[in-house]
Amino acid sequence: MLATDKITYQISDIDLLKNISVEMVAGQLSVILGPNGAGKSTLIKNLSGELKSTKGEVYLDSKNLKDWNNSLLASRRSVVTQFNSVNFPFNVSEIVMMGLLNTPGDSESADLLTRVEDMMKEMDIHHLQQRLYSTLSGGEQQRVSIARALVQVMKAANEGQACYLLLDEPTASLDLKHQHELMRLLKQKSMQKFCVVAILHDINLAIQYADLVILMKNGEVIATGCPNEIISSDNMKDVFSINGKLETLTDGSQRFYVME
Repeated sequence: MLATDKITYQISDIDLLKNISVEMVAGQLSVILGPNGAGKSTLIKNLSGELKSTKGEVYLDSKNLKDWNNSLLASRRSVVTQFNSVNFPFNVSEIVMMGLLNTPGDSESADLLTRVEDMMKEMDIHHLQQRLYSTLSGGEQQRVSIARALVQVMKAANEGQACYLLLDEPTASLDLKHQHELMRLLKQKSMQKFCVVAILHDINLAIQYADLVILMKNGEVIATGCPNEIISSDNMKDVFSINGKLETLTDGSQRFYVME
């Protein structure tokens, strides 16, 4: 479980997060929704340990995040940020292999190297493995970064330990095909003892793939629950200032439509 207990995060006496308590568990794909400036990225950074909450605590596996050994934490929790710039001439294969740096004794393992190859194929970047990262499109770079993050926790996951994958707008640079391929992969990983937490802006991707939706506005959590409970006309009007409705299609799936 990854949980926050009444965390507040302040900068210059401004509360970017306000008294937030949420729980996300292994076996679930949790999606954070909210408008720009809602505090979504700040929450992810507090969950990952990049930022330290001004008040309150963050817990991973019921242990305070600040008490985790950095190396052990890195083997169980990986992060993909919005922007992943690389200023050195590394190729795609080298970037993905960086996920193994936390396990130096195993970095030359034939089994792990095979799994790295498999991960590149799974993320549809195997054909790019000799390309310099800096020459890739934004969407291709994003897929490389996600592959690296998955490789980072691969050993712990293979040993049956719960792993945590935190992603800030992972679909933002992806084309339609790769958006759905990624969301299907994240859903699959969540069913393999991963706790996946992703910030999205596409409400319908959240409806289709999320197990839990965390709805944020002005640094606060407005509501949490399953998508068909949280993505309602009233909540969307309150949080996003849009008029719309959740409709059930003939195949049983649901879509949120914005109306004029």
